[in-house]
Order: sequence, then C-alpha cells, then structure tokens
Amino acid sequence: MAHPARATTLIVLLAAAPLAAQSDGRPRFEAGLAYSTNLLEDANGTSVSYAVGPAIGAGYAWTLSPGTNAVLGARLSRSGVSIDYADGGSESAGSGWVIDARAMLEREIGPCAAAERGCATVHAGAGAVWATGPDDVAPFTVDRGAMLAGEIGAAVRVARGLPLFLTGAAQAFRLGGSTVGDPVRETGTVMRVILGVRHGR
Repeated sequence: MAHPARATTLIVLLAAAPLAAQSDGRPRFEAGLAYSTNLLEDANGTSVSYAVGPAIGAGYAWTLSPGTNAVLGARLSRSGVSIDYADGGSESAGSGWVIDARAMLEREIGPCAAAERGCATVHAGAGAVWATGPDDVAPFTVDRGAMLAGEIGAAVRVARGLPLFLTGAAQAFRLGGSTVGDPVRETGTVMRVILGVRHGR
C-alpha cells in the first residue's frame, strides 16, 4: 500500500484534474455485486467476512485528453456479515454497509471513438472506504472512520450507440490498528471485487 502522504497527494491531484479538463462532464451510474475477502481471522481459525451483496454507484467523468478521462465516483453496498468457524460451522451476525469514494484516471482502448461495441477502458485510482457492521462483532467494535484504499478496474462496452458497459474493479484497503481497544492488532489487506454494469461514458 502506498505511503499515506504520497497517497493523499495522489487523491488531491486526481480530484483537481477535472478543473483542467474540458467542460464535458458526463454522469455515470452503476449497479452490481460486491465480494470481500475476510475482514478478520483469529488464531483459532474463526473468520468474519461480508457476504456477497448488491452495490450501486454514481460518478462523473471529464475528458483530459483524447482517450484519457478523470473520474470521480462513489459506491454504496449492503451485505450480510458472516462468522465462519474452524470446524466448518457458520452463522449470520447481521449486516453492514460499505461506502467508498474514489478519484481515478481512465484510459480508453479499442474502437472507442465511434462508440462501437467492444470499446474498453482501464482505470486506476485511490480514495477512501468506510465499513460498518454490528457493533458487538469484531472488527466493527472499533470505529475506524475512513480507510485509505486503492483501486484498479476495467469496463467493456456491450452495445453500439448505447453507453452500456460491463464493469469490474478490485479494491484493497488496510484493516487494523495498534490500540489496546482494537481487536485487530495487526494490519492486513482486505480485497473487494465489484462486478456489474454501468450506464454512461
């Protein structure tokens, strides 16, 4: 994960990029499913994780140069929280929300100029993630606020003349702390995968 100071600088630069872009801001809307790796696993093999859940999002894109966009976006997803035991048993512990906001650079590849099917884009960026869940279940017993996250992803246009894309993104953030009251004493990387569709260039 990037050094916090460098990551913060990257977010500021990406967020400011639209100011230098052409005045062609374009809205985007997306919907899909989100999956996360384990949030916590103790020494006995018991783990806590989010189940697969729905995610919706919105954003805005600006052209920086031909084929290159600056994008600001946010997502909201709601998932069940599962506790899985080492002996194979599991139980539901309620549900929680995951919110993320991000600033990205996006590059077009393929036949994009003529709005053809098959136009593809790749993107990379950084932002923040807020993760919530039942306050009597670790790791949600501590309010960590915003956690720095990085993201990479891609999208492929599936309709000619209609800005409809299949999308995929992978996010990573660090979960853990160093205080006595934090049940996650050692930081670890949590991965989120979001697959879905997007309407908007």
